Amino acid sequence: MKSILTYCIVWACCISLKAQLLLYPSYEALYTPPAEIKKNRISSVPVVSLPFFEDFTRQQIYTQPDPDYWLTTGGVFINDAYAINPPSYNVATFDGLNASGIPYDNVNPFSLGYTDVLTSAYINTAGLVPADSLFISFYWQAGSVGEVPDNSDFIELQLRDKTNNWNTIWTQYGNSISQTEFTQEIIKITDSKYFFDSLQFRFRSYGRQSGAFDIWNIDYIYLNKNRNSSDLYTPDWTISNASVSFLKNYTAMPYNQYFANKTAETDVLRFSVNNLSNTVALVDYTIKIENNFNTIIDNAITGFDNSSTRKIDQSWSPTLANINNINQPQVFWHTFRVRQFDSSSALYGKNNTYTTATWLWDTYAYDDGTAEYGIGADQQGAKLANQFILNIPDVLTHISIRFVRSRGPNMDGRSVLLCVWDKDFNLLRQVPVQVKYGEFAVYSIGSPLPIEANEPFYVGYQQNFNELLTVGYDKNINRNNKIFFNTNSGWENYASQPGALPGALMIRAVLSKGENIIPVKHPDIQQNSSIKLFPNPASDHVCINGEFNEIILLNYLWQPIKTLSFTEAVNYTELPLYDLPAGIYYTLIKSVTHVVTKKIFKQ
Repeated sequence: MKSILTYCIVWACCISLKAQLLLYPSYEALYTPPAEIKKNRISSVPVVSLPFFEDFTRQQIYTQPDPDYWLTTGGVFINDAYAINPPSYNVATFDGLNASGIPYDNVNPFSLGYTDVLTSAYINTAGLVPADSLFISFYWQAGSVGEVPDNSDFIELQLRDKTNNWNTIWTQYGNSISQTEFTQEIIKITDSKYFFDSLQFRFRSYGRQSGAFDIWNIDYIYLNKNRNSSDLYTPDWTISNASVSFLKNYTAMPYNQYFANKTAETDVLRFSVNNLSNTVALVDYTIKIENNFNTIIDNAITGFDNSSTRKIDQSWSPTLANINNINQPQVFWHTFRVRQFDSSSALYGKNNTYTTATWLWDTYAYDDGTAEYGIGADQQGAKLANQFILNIPDVLTHISIRFVRSRGPNMDGRSVLLCVWDKDFNLLRQVPVQVKYGEFAVYSIGSPLPIEANEPFYVGYQQNFNELLTVGYDKNINRNNKIFFNTNSGWENYASQPGALPGALMIRAVLSKGENIIPVKHPDIQQNSSIKLFPNPASDHVCINGEFNEIILLNYLWQPIKTLSFTEAVNYTELPLYDLPAGIYYTLIKSVTHVVTKKIFKQ
């Protein structure tokens, strides 16, 4: 018999990482490609003039390399989750999964070979000579949050010359030790065979091809002339990382649960600033919090003298009084910005601003949405669950799970039993569902299940087969004391197991009070809850019964996407959904005297 712990250590990295769905979308960095970038008419590969600079901060929400600077077929994963203390947020991560999150070899779990590759656009170096001092510099990190490269694994840097040959100019082997800091390299390019109008360079990794093994991170790549071997500094102040949420115990909460105990649930926001120059400067930063209704909640401006400090860690407590319950779901965007002389720089100015978000919606979550590891068992009857505790009574409607790929058979479509247990692990609900890969799957538990406040309850699943099934495991946030498992020998807390890995299990609880009645114009308007909506979950349409004049359909960000209006009050209509993707939607059903909000689950 093998425990869940065994597979957390041995097979934790064999997962579907790159086909991710981010729970906390951040603002896309505003970016216009410079004029020197153009498409080659023959090959459609981008052509870039010097200087070539990339720290991957132009793409806060994308997982693929920027197509204006890179070929996008090499399998690397652009992310802000795998690195520890990066020069600036977002890195290029190399592993054994292709761009679709599928292992390069899904048959042999021990196969070795070349894996991810990051290939640049064409770079115009025509007319240069060795005296022009062309150098390329970059930072690299091994392992970090992910699985550590072994001694025989390596990453290399290659240049493509005029004869279309790739030549290796740098190689770094693994040493089975995870790095917590990045190492900077600088290499001079002197051979005339690299001075032409379509030079390319590429990073390529070698290691296990069967999953997210042998992790390398690359960041802050700079290729330019008129440099020297000591040119390791840039006039750049960057945001390195920041809190994903201002919540103390979760990364997302149902809004009514948060406001029931706001002070106890709120934590400080933390972020790190890197000084990549070798100068002393007076720097200040700003933090702004605003919700999805464009209401500024809080705004802080603080100055500090860096005194040549290379890394500065800051924390800030948002003003709680300005975070108000408006009886609707809200997203609170926290924008961190460094204000320094490089802010207007076309080269370095993109990494001064970083945005994360706190979601007060309908879901309890411990994880940040990215699965660096996986955890699971290969035993029939094994059970895995997350523990939650409500601040006020509520009803559970759905369970959200991110199943991830592992070695062995493809488990997509296999049946498991979705389960809810009470504080004593007595079974409250059991529903058969199918495993879905690629994103968080939101499963209905059937009729809403009332849950009492201030007592633990557990949501998860039971598997009915002996093949390995794994769930995403977020290594950046440690909530392993909330994980419980049972491999037919009684329930155990994962955090108490020898060698337990810090992390958060990617199983979430989705709650709803059924409907929320919101007065529209006057506080004395009669509230009416007689509106009925069915079927729910729905597929092509939903039927709405009751008295109303207008129906507004909103997406999960509470943004209107469809409106039905009537000249006179009606008692029945059908709201079409066939043209919408599956997911969670909301309706505002209006009459002269009331507005009723209802949640719709589109299958």
